[in-house]
Amino acid sequence: MKNWDDVKNDRELLEKVGKLVDKVAEYSDNLPKKLCKQLNELTGNNWEPVEYSKYCAKYWITPWNRREIVYALFHDGKMPEKNQYRKSIVKTNEKLDLPDIKIRYALCTGAYGEEFRNKFEDLPEKEIFKWFASTFSGWRKEWQEKEDKVTAERIEYGYTTCTYSCLEKLEFPFDRFVGVTVSHDRTALVWGEGLSDDEKNSITDFFIKLGCKFID
Repeated sequence: MKNWDDVKNDRELLEKVGKLVDKVAEYSDNLPKKLCKQLNELTGNNWEPVEYSKYCAKYWITPWNRREIVYALFHDGKMPEKNQYRKSIVKTNEKLDLPDIKIRYALCTGAYGEEFRNKFEDLPEKEIFKWFASTFSGWRKEWQEKEDKVTAERIEYGYTTCTYSCLEKLEFPFDRFVGVTVSHDRTALVWGEGLSDDEKNSITDFFIKLGCKFID
């Protein structure tokens, strides 16, 4: 395979490989030999079609994104080590014995009724987004809102999401970003990638000062 140090800044080559990953991911098996040959020429590998199918299929069935699959094709199939961050948050004075997924499910669906829901407070949405906007002010911001949807059978709770992407140019395929979602079901979710320990600690300290608990 080609030396990574020689190709990691060749964005045109990496984009060509990425487009082929898109094509290969559409095949569960019986990958055309033509596509296999093209990938071998671009990567310097000497793989069989089944090997490309194995790795490119991860694009659809795992959290790995296309750029990370491309990285793996130049590293003998080894995926990059992700520095991921994910925290689920609620605000309550109650002792919580349920696992986080059950708490989120119960609040979202009303499974345990209003008595359970009333153990939790609405999260201070404006304060949360103001803090993230200030803390990550130099990053690219994206905003998304979804309103509650009320039907005769149930309420589908809406949410507000804001993501911040670091504008610093990082080595392919790595990213630095953070996102926060405040849901009307009285939960919040913070996630990110490539965050420093100081940034993670700042997020933790901020929510603790708000009287919140981490449930994952």
